[in-house]
Amino acid sequence: MTKILMVSSKGGHFNELLQLKEVIKKYKPIIVVEEHDSNIQVDYFLKTGTRVHLFKYIGVVIINFFKTIFILKKERPDIIISTGAHSCVWFFYLAKIFKIKTIYIESFAVFNGKSLTYKLIKPICTKCIVQHENNLIQYKKGIYFGGIY
Repeated sequence: MTKILMVSSKGGHFNELLQLKEVIKKYKPIIVVEEHDSNIQVDYFLKTGTRVHLFKYIGVVIINFFKTIFILKKERPDIIISTGAHSCVWFFYLAKIFKIKTIYIESFAVFNGKSLTYKLIKPICTKCIVQHENNLIQYKKGIYFGGIY
């Protein structure tokens, strides 16, 4: 069976990821998210931080880089799916090195323009799904399936 890893930041990105109920039900994926309080079963937690506190954020980024290597080496997924944001960037770049396919689902909140996350992962992302049809103008290689809500 295909081994899927799902990764996102906490909050709205995580809520969007959880909307993929059919994927979760069928594949029982490995779930990776930033530290937060939740009653949802999570397999791995990443450190959380924001660019507002730059020096702390740089430390968080470095810690998450090593956690990402550990998780990918241990779990060896076939596919990584993410709804963003910054938490998925290391996963996508390292997935390219490990020859793991990646699927990025642009946030429902992005309906005009491109997110920073997409700009960072665009060169190495296997597939990008947009939730608004008008985003296909901005996302030349995007695939439209409608909203996941």
